[in-house]
Amino acid sequence: MLKYTICETATKVEEKDIIDYGICAYVDDNLVDGILHVSSNKKYVLKLVKMFNRGGLSLIHFKSVVEDFINRVS
Repeated sequence: MLKYTICETATKVEEKDIIDYGICAYVDDNLVDGILHVSSNKKYVLKLVKMFNRGGLSLIHFKSVVEDFINRVS
């Protein structure tokens, strides 16, 4: 079964950790796809993850839907 989760990436910039959040897609506990650095806003990314899981977002549309949401916010 396909399940989306939040994934966290820490990057060091000028001795300071910057945390970004992305979305990872798993099928039967195996990572099958992911997009890192979606946003630094954890609540926003969690909202997307919940919406994708609740709506049953197909993996085929995953990247284009995330891109649409990123472009909407920018």
